[in-house]
Amino acid sequence: MRFVNQFGQDIRQERTLDVAFWLDIWCGWRGGESHGRYPRARDALKACA
Repeated sequence: MRFVNQFGQDIRQERTLDVAFWLDIWCGWRGGESHGRYPRARDALKACA
């Protein structure tokens, strides 16, 4: 069973990206734009799809 939001996006994937974004912002990520938690989580989710 898959739960989706009003835009048809999987809620689990959306939550994963939200948590990664929050960690990048609040934990002070200072690396390159493509090496943060959010881009890595996004790429991992694309690979699973």
